[in-house]
Formats: sequence, C-alpha cells, structure tokens
Amino acid sequence: MIGGNNKGINRHRGEDFAAGITAICDRLKAKAPQAKILLLGVFPRIMGADKNEDLNPLIAKLDDGKQVFCLNINDALITTQGAIADRVGHVTPKGYEVWAEQMRPTLAKLMR
Repeated sequence: MIGGNNKGINRHRGEDFAAGITAICDRLKAKAPQAKILLLGVFPRIMGADKNEDLNPLIAKLDDGKQVFCLNINDALITTQGAIADRVGHVTPKGYEVWAEQMRPTLAKLMR
C-alpha cells in the first residue's frame, strides 16, 4: 500500500511517488532476487472518484513478468457496494474480501 498517503496528505505528483515505488521495488529485487513482488495499484480515493489514473499506469510499467507483477483492483473495489469505507480510500471488511478474491488467481499463478 505504497503511495496512498503521499498523494492524499502530501499532495505529491504521480511521477514523484511512482519514482519512490520504483526505488522500493528495485531495493526489494536487489535484496531478494528470487522473490516475486505483487505490486497493487494504489487504491481509489474520494469514494472512488479518484482512481489514481495519474499514478497506476506509471507503476504498471514496473511489471516485468519475471519478478514484479502488477495488479490493479480498483474497478472491483469501486463497483462493489460497501467496499470503500471513506473518502480516503480505506476499505471495509467487504473491501478486504474483494481484495483477497482479486489477488487469489494471481497469487496462485505466482506460487506455482
């Protein structure tokens, strides 16, 4: 869940915290070269009105199909009534269910 507070609280531009997310992924890859990283898109804010379309396409470019795999579940969160708790983008228990279900197929594939 990297990046959400940078946008909401600190008002950083998408390019700025995409660079930070890239640095974190680079560090993880260097420290754990055998690990697979599932990088989720930054969740929607303002009750789904801000889907982070200025950020998520930038971090999606980190998906190399080998070690970093990107998954954006924002549409599922936005379209599931009651999944988003507040304007900040925190999720409800229903949102956690959506989150888990959306990740399940990708995680199963990565664990093979």
